[in-house]
Amino acid sequence: MVNLEELLKELNSNNEIDFEKLKKEFINDDVIIELGNCEKSFREKWYVAMAGQRFAGQNWKTGEDWKYTLEDYPQVAKALAQNEHTNKDTITYILFFAKGLEKDDNTKSLGYSIQDLVFTHPVFPEARYDIFDGGADFYESMAGSLALLPTMLKNPNYPSDGLLMVMNKIEEINSKTEGIIKDVLKHTNFDTQPSNIENEISRSFAEKFYVDGQYKIIEDIVLLLNCSFDKVEQNLDFKTITTKSGEKLEDAWRFYRIENAPIEIFIDTKDEAKNIIESEEFRIEFGLEDLIGKKIGRSEQMDENTLKSLESLQSKPDHFPLNIITNIISGDDGENYEEEVKEYVVGGGELWKNSLEDFDLLPFEGYSFEKLDNVFDGPYLKIEGTVQELRMNVNGEDFEFENLDLDKAIEELK
Repeated sequence: MVNLEELLKELNSNNEIDFEKLKKEFINDDVIIELGNCEKSFREKWYVAMAGQRFAGQNWKTGEDWKYTLEDYPQVAKALAQNEHTNKDTITYILFFAKGLEKDDNTKSLGYSIQDLVFTHPVFPEARYDIFDGGADFYESMAGSLALLPTMLKNPNYPSDGLLMVMNKIEEINSKTEGIIKDVLKHTNFDTQPSNIENEISRSFAEKFYVDGQYKIIEDIVLLLNCSFDKVEQNLDFKTITTKSGEKLEDAWRFYRIENAPIEIFIDTKDEAKNIIESEEFRIEFGLEDLIGKKIGRSEQMDENTLKSLESLQSKPDHFPLNIITNIISGDDGENYEEEVKEYVVGGGELWKNSLEDFDLLPFEGYSFEKLDNVFDGPYLKIEGTVQELRMNVNGEDFEFENLDLDKAIEELK
């Protein structure tokens, strides 16, 4: 008796089983008879695994060869669409099959999923004139389809002339078309200079990314920072205290320094990233009276409009982007507030330690885990930091630069 369970395991573990072995061990009469006695769910797993085989197309050469299998087991069509070795005729066939699945609510989602896979299949561009009656060009017809293009442009073999058609169909720049244009410019098959793009709208947009004879799309810029924060508690209190030397300090107050806080922030533009790296270190300072007077805490400091209202806000380098400040604050997760905290007292215009080293009695209750929330939610007096690492995506390829290689990162950001 044929052991179908073991054969299925082999089909699933190796999708490049030799064609002669496929015919002899997996597609013979005994196997077919035994399959007929199995549960439908098992038969579906069998045909799905078979549809993923590199050499399955040598036994089922056309889409029609799969007709009855697909009707009984629609998931097989998805497996065929995911198999990079599926031939053009079968790919075209399962596209129309997927269209039929759309008509039933129970299979609609599967139909859309199969179509997306077909559009990105490496062989699909060869069928560009086989989709519509009369041989109309599929890519020309779809050049303005903003709904389908994000998926279609993932096809590594998207024809170069079809990519230019997409650029020439752009009617306006918005979030949707901007993403589509960038996908075109990043595509390995697009080698058209901006001057050869007829559409003025997309040509002007593309020119911004044309560097040294090639398109350079820099996205997903992430900076890993090492930061130190000076903070005060959410409910800041003032006291009159006396030092060991007898000096009376009126309206003394306390702040905390949190050191070595790793902060990860996303950067919107390459120029912002470049400026932050080139500054080597940055510092943002807030005036205590400004924060108290406007009752500002951490949550308020994450609002750009609030930061604009602060007359005391100073930064180095000058005009440090407000969105970067809010990103740093929101990236502070509080993990360093348990171990990397130092306490200082401000009084008489000088800094003192909150300890018996400077006072006969502790002037303020010592920092503790119970105070963590109050300190975390309190406002920032100062933020200092340096860039430790930069990560970004350039034309679809990921790059990572550590602290000692940031000069190379600046070159890549040009």
